[in-house]
Amino acid sequence: VKSSDQLGRCRYCWVPIRSCFCSQLTDLSETIPNVHFVLLCHPQEFLRSTSSGKLVSQILGGELLVYGCKYHQQRIKEVLSDPNTIALFPTKTSTTVKDKIRMTKESTTESGNRNPQVLTVLVPDGTWKQANALLKVCLIRQPELRCVRLDDDHIQEHVSPLIEAVHPGFGGGRLCTFEACMMFLNEYLGS
Repeated sequence: VKSSDQLGRCRYCWVPIRSCFCSQLTDLSETIPNVHFVLLCHPQEFLRSTSSGKLVSQILGGELLVYGCKYHQQRIKEVLSDPNTIALFPTKTSTTVKDKIRMTKESTTESGNRNPQVLTVLVPDGTWKQANALLKVCLIRQPELRCVRLDDDHIQEHVSPLIEAVHPGFGGGRLCTFEACMMFLNEYLGS
């Protein structure tokens, strides 16, 4: 907070105060049933004004945890130990969101539980390399952590306006963190 004030930047989005858009963001957290996002931000990504991950907590009501921050370590441990936590990240063993929904419905039907548990979606945030490193650390801490991936066709059809703005010509088939979370919700709630 002190650092953002000294630099004349918003403490939430890290954009210069005169350009901050935080007050114009809509809170959609009440419209998302049984999904809780936890953004695990790489320390080098946290201070970037181009990081879309911060929008997850501001718009979707998720938590923003910074890897390496001593104040967040206990909460990261809790999230990783929760059996209802999944990581939104494509791996060789990840299942699709659609398959995750099917498995959840089957286990809910088998157990007779009519009240579905809140699904915690852990989202590594950073460059591709940074996010991959965060996931590896999470899997070392919690080898049973399940990963889900978005539909490949949806990703290939998508052109990211944010990535295009920062890196012209590179937005096709790529997603920023916020877009990935919104695409997850679209697939999860749309099924």
